[in-house]
Amino acid sequence: MFAPITIALQSPLTHGAEEIRELVILREMCAGDLRGVSVGSLTHDDILEVTSRLVGVPTPVLRQLKMPDYMALADVVGGFFDSGR
Repeated sequence: MFAPITIALQSPLTHGAEEIRELVILREMCAGDLRGVSVGSLTHDDILEVTSRLVGVPTPVLRQLKMPDYMALADVVGGFFDSGR
């Protein structure tokens, strides 16, 4: 069973009128989440795209992430590839 992963944002994001203070991954990554992603050489855009699919926040909104928040996010998403979460 997958335990949700919550990433608390130091700098909230804005999506329309909504303020996003955390990103929550509620499910395991699946093959479909990797559409168009080169797993052997993940780029920043790839991480944002996969994250968008996992948390339901559009990629353009995720591009607003400040670096500390992005690095925390990249660590979690990268862990799916390293540890097979």
